[in-house]
Amino acid sequence: YDDCLARKPQVVVLNKVDVSEVRERKDELVEDLKLAAGHSRVLPISAATTEKVQELMGRLKKFVEAQAKEGKEEEGDRLMAEVDFSKASLESDSDDFEIISDPAYPNQWRIKGTYIEQIAKMTHWEYPEAVERFGRQLQALGIADELTARGAIDGDLVMIDKYDFDFSPGMTNPYIPAELLEKDAMYGDMRKLKTGKSGG
Repeated sequence: YDDCLARKPQVVVLNKVDVSEVRERKDELVEDLKLAAGHSRVLPISAATTEKVQELMGRLKKFVEAQAKEGKEEEGDRLMAEVDFSKASLESDSDDFEIISDPAYPNQWRIKGTYIEQIAKMTHWEYPEAVERFGRQLQALGIADELTARGAIDGDLVMIDKYDFDFSPGMTNPYIPAELLEKDAMYGDMRKLKTGKSGG
């Protein structure tokens, strides 16, 4: 979901090894995960029985401590540069936004405003709580009401900076960018295919 997350080192955990179906295929699944992840940091555990959970915590502690401090500093600098607080104080000008529509492109709305664009950049779209908070921001800033007043309806395309999502007034957690919905749907299709193969 995020380039900086993709660059971070990974540890992969295979859970539920207490379940007989998983235990029977444990070695095969671990090898598949190593191949897919491109590294050997894969550990089978059971959160339910706590099997190898302590070992996992120990490995993670050592792994985190081994990461170079300068790498963390560089990442922090990059994130601060990406979100420019000097251009958008989060304590002022929050109601300074503009809604743009073009009759040639009905049911599409672009929202421009330094504050709301910075909020969109800071939102971790992969976390439902963060997405819900973004939705509450749109409500609190009056953007959702203004869209409705301008004629926006459920399912209209709303664009803020590089983020696109469907307008869903009054619904919980509606502001999920289309790219994440597509990835989620793709993941669901892959799971169905895997289930079909193992069932056949």
